[in-house]
Amino acid sequence: MANGNLTEALKEPVVDYSTVKDTVYTGEENILTSLSPKVRTKFVRFLMVLRSKYPDIKFNVVEGARSATRQTEMFKKGKSQIKTGGKHQKSMAIDAYPILDGKIVNPGTTEGMQVYKDIGAVAASVGVDWGGNWKTFKDAKLMFWNGPALTSIAKFFNRLAGLSFSYDF
Repeated sequence: MANGNLTEALKEPVVDYSTVKDTVYTGEENILTSLSPKVRTKFVRFLMVLRSKYPDIKFNVVEGARSATRQTEMFKKGKSQIKTGGKHQKSMAIDAYPILDGKIVNPGTTEGMQVYKDIGAVAASVGVDWGGNWKTFKDAKLMFWNGPALTSIAKFFNRLAGLSFSYDF
């Protein structure tokens, strides 16, 4: 394997937001850009499928990658069970809310939870996991990629092959 091929093989194309204007709302570019490129591509694919399947539901992405300070803050408020680390800190998760008739859909109602379950099914269809499937601390607004961190994969293969790659993920 030529030097650098593994890095290229692990990358997915960077999202050109000009081609997905109807999929990514104003302001979401910054949130999605906070994610690693492979994860970002998965989430844009998820948003494309979701927004085409449910055009009447506005699905707002409100948070992506978190700093350690923000993660600790969310833990202290009881909005996360993870004090440090986690998918948000690894740039592998988003929080998003469906909005119907101008109101955030409440997952605490039977009808509201069904909307989140439908969204979770769309997420699963494109390889994204949904926090509402957890046994405890159901987090209906959370979508995350449960794959390994790409830099860890690349570093493992680098050590195995004795090669040097850049980690531009």
